Amino acid sequence: MMTKNSDAMDDHATAAVSSVWIVIFDRLSFDESCDQLDLESTFFEQFMLQDMKSTAGRADLFGGESAFQKLATVMTASEQSAVLIRLTANGRGADDNCEREDMDAAMRRCGVPVNSVVDFHCGQTEASQPQTGWSSDVSSVVSANLVWIEASSDPASESANGPRDILRFVEDLLRIRSSQHAKPPVLIVTCRIGDNLQVREPLEFGVSENRMHVPLWIRHGAGHACRVQALAGSFDLLPTVAEFLGHTLPHEGVRPRVTSGMASENASDASDADESPLSSPLQLSADPMSLVRLCGAPQVCTDRLLKLSGDGWKAARTEHFLLVISDPVKTESDGHDSEESSRRLFVKPDDRFNVSDVAGTYVTVADELTGLLE
Repeated sequence: MMTKNSDAMDDHATAAVSSVWIVIFDRLSFDESCDQLDLESTFFEQFMLQDMKSTAGRADLFGGESAFQKLATVMTASEQSAVLIRLTANGRGADDNCEREDMDAAMRRCGVPVNSVVDFHCGQTEASQPQTGWSSDVSSVVSANLVWIEASSDPASESANGPRDILRFVEDLLRIRSSQHAKPPVLIVTCRIGDNLQVREPLEFGVSENRMHVPLWIRHGAGHACRVQALAGSFDLLPTVAEFLGHTLPHEGVRPRVTSGMASENASDASDADESPLSSPLQLSADPMSLVRLCGAPQVCTDRLLKLSGDGWKAARTEHFLLVISDPVKTESDGHDSEESSRRLFVKPDDRFNVSDVAGTYVTVADELTGLLE
């Protein structure tokens, strides 16, 4: 049974707020600059980026234009507004990254009610003492329902304070907002890509886990810090925003299921090496979902399926497994050319760096997950 305190916390987490602020860093480069977030936020240990293809646009990481269109529809119907901030530090200017223009174009193309786009370089100037031209935009920023902040700092700079300066600037802006609005906004902080660690053979990555496994903080105002182990994906971000703003996004309701034959095969042969508590038949939802209910240490975290993709591979991630299927490559056998795809299975969370392929041990699991990706 849940206590009164946990009930109150859940009510606080799920209540509609007047504003959601999202800070998206270009790359993972955090240190002690996020200590305060750790003390005040729900931290998602298993947050994965789902579309890592080099051809993907900036909106694709969060479900693509269809996901933004759904958010735009509910925001427009409620007469809610959005502001896009392009925030830079460590000598990087707003024009140094042309891809950041794509976010503005994608949001407007999808109908997101973007009232204004603001460029600002922080570090030398506090938000409380704005530069010329910035003060005229403060009112539109602090009154918006959705404040989307694309944050970038130069990793080659001699100063390592880029993320810290950016977060300080955001907090300054939030203080300005709090002087005008009683209810604090939800603050979400994450990034577009993780570390690209150089690992030598024989421990070379099957798939670069560190590039797609990035931090996610959600500070929802309850003043309760916790770490959540539930599996979460970048496609969950917009449904989370929508629920915090008092909406529920429509979805396709696709729920992949395995064939009954696999289930009966498992039940009939208990001596199989595949028979294991980890290899039960999978009936997992692949739909994006809101993470609001997970904020504040939920009692139960159900398993689910995250579909991941990158250059030359696609993958399925569950609580216990990561299946990676590489694109077919040409092979030559008996003088005949053929195409062969590579399939690898890794146990999670034990195999942190995707080193030990167990596809030959858990054949049924590999088959089931392969079917869910088709």
